[in-house]
Amino acid sequence: MKTWKAGVWFGLAFLIFSIIFFIQSLTLSYSGADGLGPGFFPLWLSGMLVILSLCYIYTTFKSEESESEPMPRGTELKNIVFILASMLIYLGVVPLLGFVLSSTIFLFALLFRYYRWHLNIGISVGASLFLFWIFAKVLSVTLPVNEFGW
Repeated sequence: MKTWKAGVWFGLAFLIFSIIFFIQSLTLSYSGADGLGPGFFPLWLSGMLVILSLCYIYTTFKSEESESEPMPRGTELKNIVFILASMLIYLGVVPLLGFVLSSTIFLFALLFRYYRWHLNIGISVGASLFLFWIFAKVLSVTLPVNEFGW
């Protein structure tokens, strides 16, 4: 009997995410006055994600190599939990601290093991400011800001 390994669990988690995304995209209008509406892209993207996750689960079940892929343990599991927890905290903090400050803290936390602190600060601040500039100024997308406007 085959045991479910990491690939199957990942596929199931991704399938659940895709289905939730698909259901949420149905609440948006598919077409608008000028053509395609805000629900067009999320609906098709989530539909493709559902199909791809089903294909991934199928190929993982059919693959003999899936027997040799154990679930992550030890340090690998700690890294995964740390990243997921950081992402959840980031989602909760963005409305309070704004995009730039939250993204800087998030990137700093993710990169602190890999770079010296001064290089890490430079990367974190630079990437956050660059992304804020791209979205706010170039693409005219409003992002959450704090009391100082950044």
